Amino acid sequence: MSLRMTHLVAIGRGIFERFNYRLLMAAPISLCLGKPVGKVVMDLITNDKSHFVERISKTGLTSKTSQHEFLIVRSTKTNRVTNLTFFTFHGSAAFYPTNTISACILADATWNAACALSEVPILNQSWLTWAAGPSRAAHRALNETLAARGYPNLQKGRDT
Repeated sequence: MSLRMTHLVAIGRGIFERFNYRLLMAAPISLCLGKPVGKVVMDLITNDKSHFVERISKTGLTSKTSQHEFLIVRSTKTNRVTNLTFFTFHGSAAFYPTNTISACILADATWNAACALSEVPILNQSWLTWAAGPSRAAHRALNETLAARGYPNLQKGRDT
C-alpha cells in the first residue's frame, strides 16, 4: 500500500471512529463487542475532557478472554451520568473452545444487565453459557472429522 493510501486509510479510520464515538455517547447505554472495539472506545472515552469516567469492576468472576469492567460516564459540566458502557465479546465467540465457561457467565451477566437497564426483554438469561458447554465437544468432533478427511483444524477468524 502506498504512503498516500495509508494516510487516507488512517484519516478515514479517524473519521469513522469519531462518528461512532458520537453515536456511542448519544446513547444512554452502550455495549462494545470485542477487544479491538473495546480498546478504541476506551481510548476515546478516557481522552474526552468533556466527560469524567468511573471504571467499575465486574466482581466475582475473572477470565482472560473478556473485559472485566464497565464505565459510568459523567458530564464534567453537570456531573450527571450520560452513558453506561459495557464491554464484552461478541456472542458468537461462545462457540469457540478458547472461551471459558466463566467468561461466558460474565458475558451473559453483561448482556443481561444492559438489556435490563434498557428495558429490553431477556429471552434467555444464560444463552452464552449454554452455548459454550456443548460447543467444546462439537468443535472437537468436527475438527477430528475434518482432520481425518485431510482438512486443517478450524481456527478463529479474528479476536472478538
